[in-house]
Amino acid sequence: MPGWTLHNNWAVKMGIPRNIAAWVNVREDVPKFPPEEQKSKFPQVSTMPVTFDDWESLEHKKAWLLHLLIDEVEDTAEKIIEEAWVNDIELIDIAAIELVKINVTLSPLVRMMSGKNGLGEVKVFFLENLQAITEEVWAVVPKV
Repeated sequence: MPGWTLHNNWAVKMGIPRNIAAWVNVREDVPKFPPEEQKSKFPQVSTMPVTFDDWESLEHKKAWLLHLLIDEVEDTAEKIIEEAWVNDIELIDIAAIELVKINVTLSPLVRMMSGKNGLGEVKVFFLENLQAITEEVWAVVPKV
C-alpha cells in the first residue's frame, strides 16, 4: 500500500486534520485484535475488516474512504504492472497512468459512492485529483 505520508498529505489537502488521517491509517492497515485476544500472549488477528460504522466522526469516515480509494489506485497499478510483466508488454508510464485512472473510475468502490452521509465530497475530491494521486502512487509502486 502507498505510504502513510501519501495518505496523510492527500487527507490534509482535502481538509482532514493530519492526526485523524494518521489514526485512520493505523487502524485500517494494522490488524485488529478482538478484545478477548488483546491480553493474550499470542493473539489471533481478526479477519474482520474495519467498516463504515467503526469510525467515530464524519472526518474519520472521510479519511477512511479516501484511504481506501488511494489503496484502490495502488492495487490497480500493481495489477497492470503484473499483467504487463507476465505478457512481456512494454510498459509506458503515461499510458499506464491513464489505464490506472480508467480502471479505478470503473471500480465498484468508486461507482458505489454517493452523497449519502456527507461522503459525496470525498468522491468529488478524489476524482478531481485522480491524475495527481495516480502519478504519486505510480512513482512509488515497484515496477519489478
